Amino acid sequence: MIVINPAKELGLVKFAEPKSPNSMLKGGSEIASDCVQPRIGSDIALMNGIAKAVLELGLKDRHFIANPVSGFEGFAADLAALDWETISAACSISAKEIGHIARQYGKAKNAAFA
Repeated sequence: MIVINPAKELGLVKFAEPKSPNSMLKGGSEIASDCVQPRIGSDIALMNGIAKAVLELGLKDRHFIANPVSGFEGFAADLAALDWETISAACSISAKEIGHIARQYGKAKNAAFA
């Protein structure tokens, strides 16, 4: 699980079992593999960066994505025109970290965004 939230909410990163004193004393168990804190209001910039990295790294089959989607090639062209410095400046997340998130997403068998 990758948490993307401007505020690091402990409940999204760790879980402590209230009935277990040991769990409560140790601060809980990790439930998130990564926690990224983008600038407030920069969710579109970050998601564009993740999509750009997914396409650049070849993590998802372009034909599979484009087949049921209208306007995909235009979207892909818009992403290709974005430079990493602009994306990183907008969301305060480095291109390296965005690439890490994209690789995690790309290798996932199932994914959900909430």
